Amino acid sequence: MEILTKYKQVSEIQTTESINESPVQEKLQEPDRYYQAIGWLFGTVSKTEEGRLLITLFDGNSFGLTANKKVFWALAKQIESEPEVPLWIRCYPQYRLSEQVLYFKAVNFQKDRPENTQPGIFIFRGIWQFIPQCRRPVFSIYRNQTRFPEERIKNQHLPLIWKEQPPFRFRKESKERPQFFQIEARLISKRGCFGWIRSLAPPSKPPRKMRKEDNPDQDMP
Repeated sequence: MEILTKYKQVSEIQTTESINESPVQEKLQEPDRYYQAIGWLFGTVSKTEEGRLLITLFDGNSFGLTANKKVFWALAKQIESEPEVPLWIRCYPQYRLSEQVLYFKAVNFQKDRPENTQPGIFIFRGIWQFIPQCRRPVFSIYRNQTRFPEERIKNQHLPLIWKEQPPFRFRKESKERPQFFQIEARLISKRGCFGWIRSLAPPSKPPRKMRKEDNPDQDMP
């Protein structure tokens, strides 16, 4: 009964169209200047026959989960002991361009609802643009400076619906340059993409990309 009640409460929160309940401050006094995409999901985590992790949201839609070894084994142990208990998953959205598949990389998890948090709400900091690998515009999250030269760079190009803002399109003859956006977006689970909610800061010049990106389609283990 407690689990069902928790599902109902989260369902009511996630289906509301109001953006005033956002966990993010209305204004950023000093906007952050780095690339980022992060948020929370709430749902039941399970393991497939192949040993992969899945999270099933309250609306029945499921997404793949990846994680480093420490988080993966902690999740595996948790779902083995309490398979029906829904979890809050702090995660990075990931997108496999070649197959147009959205999935998530778990950073940590907990059973209790984090303070001032809504499920399916993400913070994006990056560039809204068209890229050659995709017909639809994407929100590009480039990697920030890395600590070790051998660390593999994995940029993300996330599917986003943002009708209010024309995306940047490279034209050789144009002097237009891409802009750096900081926005709040909602997961649209049935479409496997995100929807713009509001901007967190005015657009600005992008932070300098530190290193050349790897193949964006090599993300899924």
